Amino acid sequence: MIALLASVLLSTNATPRELVMSCRSMIPADVELSGRIILRNRKGIPQAEHDYVLTRSNSVTRLMVDGQNQA
Repeated sequence: MIALLASVLLSTNATPRELVMSCRSMIPADVELSGRIILRNRKGIPQAEHDYVLTRSNSVTRLMVDGQNQA
């Protein structure tokens, strides 16, 4: 699931909020996903790193990127 979320985020121009809205049906009722997204250029050199936590409980989904609430 984390790989799917990361690949969708990197392959679109969607904002984190739009990404969460489109993926809600794929996320179980109560779950917490966390990880790190590393953005690289075409040569594979890291350009930016972002930690994220995606939580869903009681049908409320929250995305935190680098400690800031996104959705």
